[in-house]
Amino acid sequence: MSAGVLGVFGFVGMEGADLSDYLSDTQKGVKIENIKPNTVASKIGFKKNDVIISVNREAIENIEQLKIVLDKKPSMLVFGTKRGNNIIYLVSE
Repeated sequence: MSAGVLGVFGFVGMEGADLSDYLSDTQKGVKIENIKPNTVASKIGFKKNDVIISVNREAIENIEQLKIVLDKKPSMLVFGTKRGNNIIYLVSE
């Protein structure tokens, strides 16, 4: 279940992604509702319905937490991402 979609964000690393807060019985995070082709988010490897659960080993439970981490503009971003039943890591340098 996700809270309302919050549009395409211009966060560093997330350009071209429609995001929403995500909450299930066992997981919180930020859900990728949609990805625009040929954008930063698509080139990193995000896909529709991915759920970001961490960035650079920091747990991410909502869009506000994601924004705080991305606003620090780290030189490398490692996104812990739930895709289906798997956890994958997507990297942006």
